[in-house]
Amino acid sequence: GFGFSALAHPTKVRYMLVVAEVENAAAATDAADAGVDAVILRGGTAALDGLSLANGALIGIWLEDATGAEVDAAKQAGADFFLFDDSRAHASALTPTDIGRVLLLGPDQETERLRSVAPIDLDAVVVTGEVGATTVRDQLALRRVASLTGAHLLVAANAVPDVGTLEAWRD
Repeated sequence: GFGFSALAHPTKVRYMLVVAEVENAAAATDAADAGVDAVILRGGTAALDGLSLANGALIGIWLEDATGAEVDAAKQAGADFFLFDDSRAHASALTPTDIGRVLLLGPDQETERLRSVAPIDLDAVVVTGEVGATTVRDQLALRRVASLTGAHLLVAANAVPDVGTLEAWRD
């Protein structure tokens, strides 16, 4: 054959996590009870105090202006990972190594920038995704971000995604 048959393409294992962005501990608990894999809590580290989620859901905290002291405090309060904006976070925020790092990647996604992010040893990058008809070019752009940064890709939806959008993001 010419390689066009289904046998020419081995089955790939694909993974998708559902992450909920929440405003408080009560919403985090509700999201974990609903079956999300992780929650991202907005607000200070005080919101993490005593928070324990069902089903082994991970807890993340959004620290755009993160400092090393804030990251340490978040880890001590029970956070598994933190989100940060590299244009606002202090370099000391990357000093703690026992907590996950997730970069909020803005519209600047030039090749040089994405490659410069790779050595930071990120656990994931967050990009914004449009819900609706995802083109092949959109898929390629997402793959480019993941391959150049060397990190897992999280897509922040601008609305509730439909099945087609979720399948496109997964692929």
